[in-house]
Amino acid sequence: MRSASLLTLLPMILLSAALAEDDSSGALDQLLGNVGPLLEASEAYHSAEEPLDAPETLVLDLARCVDLAIAQNAQVLVADTEVALRESQTGQAQARRRPEVKAQWAYTYVDGLDQEIGRPVVQRLIGVDGYAPDKGTITTGLTVTQILYAGGQIDAAIKASQFLAASESWRAEAVRAEIAYQARTAYHDALLAHAIVHVANEALTVFERHLADTEALESEGVVTPFEVRRAQTEVGARRSERASAEAAGQSDDLNISRLLALPDKQPLAYEQDLPHAVPDQDGATLKATALAQRPELRALSDALAAGHQQARAVKGKYLPQAAASL
Repeated sequence: MRSASLLTLLPMILLSAALAEDDSSGALDQLLGNVGPLLEASEAYHSAEEPLDAPETLVLDLARCVDLAIAQNAQVLVADTEVALRESQTGQAQARRRPEVKAQWAYTYVDGLDQEIGRPVVQRLIGVDGYAPDKGTITTGLTVTQILYAGGQIDAAIKASQFLAASESWRAEAVRAEIAYQARTAYHDALLAHAIVHVANEALTVFERHLADTEALESEGVVTPFEVRRAQTEVGARRSERASAEAAGQSDDLNISRLLALPDKQPLAYEQDLPHAVPDQDGATLKATALAQRPELRALSDALAAGHQQARAVKGKYLPQAAASL
């Protein structure tokens, strides 16, 4: 940038110096001839600059847009994590049916037992003559416990965790369906916005031609200056409409980038062909199908079943329990 500034200021310096020495036209022509190569060098300098690496344009159709949204959206990833968490809780509930093994190891050290004072005291406490305990004592223990009956708590806890895992799976499916719907809506909005931009550009081109024709007629005296002003106003209105359409298109592109977890500056292009299908069922049939298959309703049903099993597990705490230990 500093060299480019010097190249830009150098012709002005040479011009002022030449005019101060000689005001003749020959010197001015010679100076302009010398400035020409400098300007060309400056232009070559700018053209030789390496452009910034821009990401390649991502071409999207409706199916690819939906697939990328489901694969990369953060809400879907969070929902899958919640499903994995619920499944791990099912494993924890099932682990209560397995035997529980405990191992213990202890070392006790008592100082002073080998002295004349400490040994008689120990012998008197335990009532055995001639007993000489060691300073260090190691104690080990191994316990195996198997629950035989827990009042139905374990079975209820396992079923409750399974129902909760199934409910969370249906919730994740509902999140995927919502993200897919948002992706489809955003794709249609983006196509509409870019189509409006194309129409706005065509309208601006037509009115600019009309303005040029009106100015030509005005120069020949065929129309009044008022017609030129009106044509200029129409051109200004078309430019404003094009700016609004471009802003809407950029906003829709950013929305798609957000749904697909893409960089904000990722260039996007869209396929113009859209699949079109008309439902062949009446409204009552579609409603019944939705009530039977919607993942939100299935998630709610499994959550209610999990609640009943949790209540059963709480009641089992008041029943007797049995376990075997070794």
